[in-house]
Amino acid sequence: MDATVGGHVEVGSDYENTALQELVEETGIKIEKNNLFFIQLIRSKAFDTATNKINNVIRAIYAYRYEGKVEDLKVEKGKAIGFESWLLEKIFNISDEDKKRFISSIFEGDNLNIFREIERHI
Repeated sequence: MDATVGGHVEVGSDYENTALQELVEETGIKIEKNNLFFIQLIRSKAFDTATNKINNVIRAIYAYRYEGKVEDLKVEKGKAIGFESWLLEKIFNISDEDKKRFISSIFEGDNLNIFREIERHI
């Protein structure tokens, strides 16, 4: 199962520890660093409407193979309404109707390639 979680790296932390922390906060899953699969580092620029400035963004993408039940995942309060399990094959061949259920950027740019890399590693 693939769940997408994310967060910002705090001063004094690193990408791996942030990934582990966000996984606990957003799903309740506690794992060790050696359970993460590094997928790739992505550099981009993003416009910040609050400051009117362009920020450099670095995203470290990791994957983890969860073999538990979807019902056992803990939803972060105020951040989501629940979890669903989707086969990656279905994501690669998603219908236009099902796309409406996702954040549109999931299917833009290199994101589908990230899912393909995840499929290779887990």
